[in-house]
Amino acid sequence: MRSFHRQLIASLSRILAGPWRFVQLRGTPLEQYVHRNLLPDEGDVDLFGTESSVTELLESISQWCDAGELHFLVERNGPDKTRLTLFSLDGCHRVQFDLWVRLRQFVGQSRVLDSSDCIQLRNQTVAVARFSLPVEFNLYIHHLKYKRRKLNSASVQQRLGAFLAQADKGEILDLTDRIQSILKTGELSDDLLTTSLHELRNQLPLHQPERSAKKLWSRISWAWHRPPRHHRFVFIAGCDGAGKTSLSQELVTRNPQIRTSMTGKHLYRKSLFYKFLVTFVRPLMFSSRERFDEIMAPVAYTLASLRLRVSSWIPKSKQTLIDRCLVDFLITDRKTDTPRLAHCGWLMQWIGIRYLVVHLRVPEERLRERKVEMTSAGLPRWNKLLYATLMSIGPVRYLGFFNGGTPGESATALENILPK
Repeated sequence: MRSFHRQLIASLSRILAGPWRFVQLRGTPLEQYVHRNLLPDEGDVDLFGTESSVTELLESISQWCDAGELHFLVERNGPDKTRLTLFSLDGCHRVQFDLWVRLRQFVGQSRVLDSSDCIQLRNQTVAVARFSLPVEFNLYIHHLKYKRRKLNSASVQQRLGAFLAQADKGEILDLTDRIQSILKTGELSDDLLTTSLHELRNQLPLHQPERSAKKLWSRISWAWHRPPRHHRFVFIAGCDGAGKTSLSQELVTRNPQIRTSMTGKHLYRKSLFYKFLVTFVRPLMFSSRERFDEIMAPVAYTLASLRLRVSSWIPKSKQTLIDRCLVDFLITDRKTDTPRLAHCGWLMQWIGIRYLVVHLRVPEERLRERKVEMTSAGLPRWNKLLYATLMSIGPVRYLGFFNGGTPGESATALENILPK
């Protein structure tokens, strides 16, 4: 178990040495945890960076997952923040990051801090830096007020105490007085918030948020595709031979919270309309069943999406595992060297519900032991295509899972990771 713990800390070291540029907004610096051989114990690690840095970091972590170093979960409910969780291979250890590209948590005036306008991110020479202590403190108290955090909670008191110690050490008298006032009164006064916002406007490129029809449509689209809070369905995705069926059956037998597993193709093949097409149209095209599914990809995707949408209205407490994801129905030539997204990929922006997708990553040599259906060149391209497509649509619920162990080991790790 300690080896899994150390492997996750090694991933933190690689994050601190990467080519991306982030600013850690608060909390104990990441490098201190690495030096102490510990994992962060203060909840989320908040990082502020550009969209290109977030994309680059996620792509690197995806490669680490392919190499069998970790599992990772990406959750994105809006365009401003991405939640990233790294898991050890046994699923028992985790580190959670909130990756911000825009900050809107300012009280008193409508202001936005966009990472693309931040000069420090463009000029810094390290992967993870910090703002100055006054800026960090001002951002934190606005975060507390915006989130309506209780100032007497242990975590807030501990963090304010850390700010006070740093201010005393740096002999920043004005900041020391403000922190002591908060600790004494137990509240954030309007005057304090107004002063802090004025200081932030002088030190950071805060601007008014853009309001347009395009922004409004984006918000509506994110809300429309967002699944319910409870994880009613879980998609187990992966290339042919990745172990979807074995892992699903193992989870059903051992986890009482999982009701059943089902074949993904049944989402559309069981419909009367599709049966009509198979009976009367397919014979005229002289195509195999799989080839007919690829030709009818828009119809298959639409039927499956509608069925999931209707099913989501029926409240049920237990989960159902599905051995395909919706995006998978739009990938054609999947067993060749050049799998690709069908021309009707635009359908994903209009219909479909973003339930959690567990993408099984399997070493090629392990895949050859199970099924010889994917080519050596097609396997990495298929994985990359599925990952890139899922990352490009919102909201995102994506779990990159390294399925290199036995079905029992993988099921145990996935049980530890899956949201309850």
